[in-house]
Amino acid sequence: YVAFRKTFSLEKAVESATAYISAVDKYVLWVNGEMVVLDGSVKRGPTPYDSYYDTVEIPNLRQGENVIALLVAFNGRSGDGSGLIFEMEVDGTVIATDQTWKAARHTAYKNRVTAGADYPNYTQSSMLAERNVYFDAREDLGEFYAPDYDDSTWENASLISKAGDLPFGG
Repeated sequence: YVAFRKTFSLEKAVESATAYISAVDKYVLWVNGEMVVLDGSVKRGPTPYDSYYDTVEIPNLRQGENVIALLVAFNGRSGDGSGLIFEMEVDGTVIATDQTWKAARHTAYKNRVTAGADYPNYTQSSMLAERNVYFDAREDLGEFYAPDYDDSTWENASLISKAGDLPFGG
């Protein structure tokens, strides 16, 4: 799991804007601390070439500072990482995933494949599409989706792909 955040400012409040979102596997989306999507994005089939994006209405953007936050799950084993494409236009301003977004691995979420021995007593086959979620609350990031959360120690997101390329496909 990887947490992403983007802080941006608007000159005036906007009642609603349309965002286009694709994540490597599943995502949760918050806007200004309010959950907007609980279980978004693709459930991939056997091919990485059949992806799509979600069209999501983003409500109640404020005049001044706004925060978009996502938690992206990666169930795969290919090493592509936890990819995210987000794009939204608001009054001529485009908010899109790039290196200005902040990202942090959410270390409270564990799994045998990506975290090795930190997933105790895991006995299921690694050929399952998803694994049971193991969450260690002692390592929780806290309310990283809250507008006043301090993400200053997080890394800037890295560019791994663009729309149309793997891991997103066409």
